[in-house]
Amino acid sequence: DTSTVLSTTNTLIFNPFSSATTPGTYYVRMYSTTPISCIDKTLSFVVSAITNPNAGQDGQLNICGNTNPINLFTLLNGAYDLNGTWQEITNSGGLSGNMWTPNGNNFGSYTFQYSVTGLCNTSDNALVVVNYIALPPIPEINGTQEVCIGQPISLQVNTIPNATYLWSGPNNFTSNEQNIHIENAVLE
Repeated sequence: DTSTVLSTTNTLIFNPFSSATTPGTYYVRMYSTTPISCIDKTLSFVVSAITNPNAGQDGQLNICGNTNPINLFTLLNGAYDLNGTWQEITNSGGLSGNMWTPNGNNFGSYTFQYSVTGLCNTSDNALVVVNYIALPPIPEINGTQEVCIGQPISLQVNTIPNATYLWSGPNNFTSNEQNIHIENAVLE
């Protein structure tokens, strides 16, 4: 509404500023009542609403032996602003912008913080944790290749820490033991 006068000086102060009511387009008309002046100009200025910065929600990833760079943005949950910065809380030396390269680092947990700064000293942070885990040993099955009728069948698999074993086979055979032993093999 250009008919409402908010100030008669060269300054317009919003005190207090309200993000709900203050945003909009403001106009200032500059003119002179002196007869020999040519000043009569109207200018406009847009005051935008203040939106809180959004760094997204925390995220986590477990990777096993991966050496490919990881885009940390893909680990944030929810919507996020793109005008923030990444910082590594741990010190792997593998962070470049939003990309982290696990190659050359020890296995372990690495923490990154994404920070978005807004207007009026507002900010938001999200943490991303990457658990870089060593690949387990490749499992191998050992056992008797030639089995005779009536003889036992024994199969063993190497020990892998924290592994769960689940065997399955003919005639609905199942077992959750690491190594299996079947008595009296039969011909079917």
